[in-house]
Amino acid sequence: MSTGERRQSRRTSANGLEIDLCTRNWLGRWMPPHRVIGADLSHHGLAVITPLKLKEGQLLRLTIGNRQHRLLDLPARVIRAEARGADFLYGIRFELDDLSQAARRSYDTLLKLLQDSVSH
Repeated sequence: MSTGERRQSRRTSANGLEIDLCTRNWLGRWMPPHRVIGADLSHHGLAVITPLKLKEGQLLRLTIGNRQHRLLDLPARVIRAEARGADFLYGIRFELDDLSQAARRSYDTLLKLLQDSVSH
């Protein structure tokens, strides 16, 4: 029996994480960050709630962290958008293909620490 679940990695609540999202303006420059509410977090991406209007396929820069750990300027892309009253729920995928192997290893370590910090 199929549950319709497409996710291939563990999801944890993003409650307690500080998540800032940056978009580009029409000149291609990164705008100041917007604080968003994290719904859940996985190794490949996260879901956030915000009143910002984003487009599927839009490139983003994320900062995700707590008091102990922080991922900075993480490249990401909007892959899903769903209206939720006055807000929107966005599925966001991390875009790590252009990062060096060392940067990916650091990302993996920090993301695991962040996931562990919110799952306990």
